[in-house]
Amino acid sequence: MTIKSWPAAERPREAERFVPTLEATRTDPEGLDLLARFQLGRALDKAQRWEEAVQHYRRAAEESYAPAQTSLGLLYEDGRGVPQDPVTAMRWYRL
Repeated sequence: MTIKSWPAAERPREAERFVPTLEATRTDPEGLDLLARFQLGRALDKAQRWEEAVQHYRRAAEESYAPAQTSLGLLYEDGRGVPQDPVTAMRWYRL
């Protein structure tokens, strides 16, 4: 099963199931590709593990992956895992 084929988990309890599987796909933290890093961030976000989600979203966002930029902006807008900062949120939305 590839990361692309994993279903999107929309509820925190379901999302928590995917985190160990996603983490097990990497041999080292630097080895994740953009989609894998975004999907791991998304699973952590849905599992309400926001500080960890921020790390993965940020890595993908810094490489110009638009879905990660939007997701990171939402975390800044709502103050989940980072201090609430609408200016930083807007910066991520506009990239």
